[in-house]
Amino acid sequence: QSILSADRRFQLLQRFLHRRPRACDIDPLEALAVRSEHRAAVQPQMCLVHDQMFQLFFIQMKRLKIQPQKVGSLRLDQTDFRQMLFPFAGVTAEVDITDFAARRQGRPFFLSFLYAVVRAANAVPQLRRRIREDGSVVEYDWCPPSYTAMKPDGVYVYCTVEGDLPYEAFVALGQRRQREVLERGTLTEDGDVLSFFFVSALPWLHYSQLEHPAVSADDSNPRISWGKAITNNGRTTLPVSLFVNHALADGLHISQFFAGLERELQTLADSWQAEE
Repeated sequence: QSILSADRRFQLLQRFLHRRPRACDIDPLEALAVRSEHRAAVQPQMCLVHDQMFQLFFIQMKRLKIQPQKVGSLRLDQTDFRQMLFPFAGVTAEVDITDFAARRQGRPFFLSFLYAVVRAANAVPQLRRRIREDGSVVEYDWCPPSYTAMKPDGVYVYCTVEGDLPYEAFVALGQRRQREVLERGTLTEDGDVLSFFFVSALPWLHYSQLEHPAVSADDSNPRISWGKAITNNGRTTLPVSLFVNHALADGLHISQFFAGLERELQTLADSWQAEE
């Protein structure tokens, strides 16, 4: 006996046919149920229905460049995280910035480091996925940072830099946006808030762990922070923290971010050296 009603089957089929780009609307548990019924079906007409449904599904997923095993962007072993009070994972790691710091030569530290962070985070698809209010999951093509800028009186405002930009353009736009938001002085965020990486810095403290607040169990905007840089034995490091919703990202994806960040920092440092 089917665990899905006829109406629900029709609804799923309609979603496969009219899917919005890069949106995964199907619950992974239902996908498993459909697949199980497809395999177990014995009536010819039922086999035909399931064959047509999965054929449409795979065609649509191929068109969206999303692999079939990423249905809903939530694996079956991750769906339980949405039921938890605190379904988040966070890691703080020391990142070596020796070459980056030595070759920066007056370039803005925060925006330069932010540039590398944003590129490293966007290189991991799982960090570009978000949980919407209806429980569905979307994957953005590019996620900009929303970061804090501090006014002279200590009050914070939000700033963002949109787009996959070259380094010089990114820094120029960041500086202009910071001037604009500091003059505006209001704590508001422009654009699609769900797409943002929430970024902050704690340059006064070389910390070993940092915790972040979350709105709800479905809060899925990754938080990225870094602290004060120190130099020991000729190597300069600073702590970097990544905080994610565990329903969307695992330790593997967190590790990929940190590996990517080191590559981006080295690439940036090498490009500066080539300009000298």
